[in-house]
Amino acid sequence: MPDFRLAFRPFREQVAFFERKVNVPSTRWDDIRLGDHAHGFMVAGATRAALLDDFRNAILRAIKEGRGFADWQRDFESIVAKHGWSGWTGEGSAAGRAWRAKVIYQTNIRQSYNAGRYAQLTRPEMLVARPWWEYRHGERGYSKNPRPIHQSWNGLVLHYSDPWWKTHYPMNGWGCNCGVRAHGEADLKRLGLKKGTAPGGGLEGVDPGFEYNVGEAARSLPAATSLGQKIMQLPREWRDRALADAMTRPVHWAGEYEAMVDAAIAESKAGLPMPRGRALPAGFLPPGVADRLPVTPSTAMMGVVDARIYHAIRASKGTPDDELVAALRELPVRMQQAETAVVWDEGMKGQRNAHPALIYAWELPSGRWFRAIFHLENSDGDRSMRKARMLANWLRTVGVVTRENLADGKYTLLSGRL
Repeated sequence: MPDFRLAFRPFREQVAFFERKVNVPSTRWDDIRLGDHAHGFMVAGATRAALLDDFRNAILRAIKEGRGFADWQRDFESIVAKHGWSGWTGEGSAAGRAWRAKVIYQTNIRQSYNAGRYAQLTRPEMLVARPWWEYRHGERGYSKNPRPIHQSWNGLVLHYSDPWWKTHYPMNGWGCNCGVRAHGEADLKRLGLKKGTAPGGGLEGVDPGFEYNVGEAARSLPAATSLGQKIMQLPREWRDRALADAMTRPVHWAGEYEAMVDAAIAESKAGLPMPRGRALPAGFLPPGVADRLPVTPSTAMMGVVDARIYHAIRASKGTPDDELVAALRELPVRMQQAETAVVWDEGMKGQRNAHPALIYAWELPSGRWFRAIFHLENSDGDRSMRKARMLANWLRTVGVVTRENLADGKYTLLSGRL
């Protein structure tokens, strides 16, 4: 019997998870770790952009088309020959290449599946209908050498909110085939399953580097900003490659940003109190911009807090400006476009509470300009997010202005056009 199943059916959430990953050059398998993998794509030892992109495209094709390992292995051999690459134990041996191909394929296919399933399992209606999660050993295939501790977890039923899932949601190691199924009360009775308690033993049974929940990390701003930190720590050439790649990837998860804008509009119209605490990634710094800033941000991630969106809607007085709302919806997409103006504002020296800022701006159909102002993390940050230790370059305010306003002498154009 094979040690892993080759056939699978791709689904929207699985594809979306993988498509939004940012290519990150690396030399070692642990150059990025834990939740960073939910936002970054890497192959240990792949430092050239073209090589990394070929690997990525081959994996994405395997995910989208449900292709098995044999198809991927042929792609792997072709890519290795094309780039003259070697990155495995037993360099030059067929066994070494096969092992490396298998690790890359299994880990990316299974983690994208697990992240996609988590997105499905945590839909609000699913959490109400099926709040009990069952750990399933061998859910995604078979193993020649099953881990006894993983086998002991088979059939374990815990509530979805149990902290155990933060570190033990699959995968739990290299080649791990485990999975999770969700049940309602009636399902538990029908299947004869009993609600259990989280096993002791800490992280025993979880390989180093897998002690995180890939699905939770995929929707986590701290995980995204952590990757942003890793990108800023790369050598300049590698950093610019990663940021250039980030400009081509959908940053936010499954339409959550648009839902945040819609909620802010609805809450504003209803006169509800300003929300606080929900935060999402909006984009990354454009390549080359960090080198032109007088202060270097510690993370490349740009973040948005729900309270700022709400405040922008309320500040429009009465019915929100249609152009303002439309531009707000477009913000993450516009931040990725090369023609969007990125402007440095030093702030008014000596003015209280004036902070240097990075401005994203573009022209609206009316001839006016939309302006989104971000404060860099080491200049200022949203108070509620600072308390939560969520590191990012935070959106402070948005508005509609004239081009002349943006051409003020205190502004420096860093990229794009005005």
